[in-house]
Amino acid sequence: MDDADSGDTGATRALLFDLGGVVLEINFDRVFHAWGTRASCDPHALRRRFEFDDAYEQHERGELDASGYFASLRRRLGLRLSDADFIAGWNNLYVGPVPGMVAVLAAATERLPLYALTNSNPTHQAVWATRYACERSVFRSIFVSSALGVRKPDPNAFSEVV
Repeated sequence: MDDADSGDTGATRALLFDLGGVVLEINFDRVFHAWGTRASCDPHALRRRFEFDDAYEQHERGELDASGYFASLRRRLGLRLSDADFIAGWNNLYVGPVPGMVAVLAAATERLPLYALTNSNPTHQAVWATRYACERSVFRSIFVSSALGVRKPDPNAFSEVV
């Protein structure tokens, strides 16, 4: 079957970006430092105990709300932090736009429509949606794992976007 039969013209019709680590620089050490400061404990110890576990993935698929995820973190990390303290540290994740990315996005948007697919949760989304409104304004749509109910690298996440 050739491209004409498949409906694929071979031409790029849009670009799909990730937000965290591609458009926005993230640094989990900032999270552990904030939590360690609030809990008067060693942030390096928190880093060692932290895992991107099932609860983390459930949270990013919208199956576990923030309070449920923070309860899981309390058990895993042995912390006695309020949800508000967890949120304050959790939202310290963002450093800013990846250097040079604003220019890349500006140039790309002149040629093709831009979209984003990101593994994220409502707590983080509330931050990047406002703090980085300029950077995200170039995207025609941003698909968020917690709203889709599926996260990357699951192929179904990309199928949902398509």
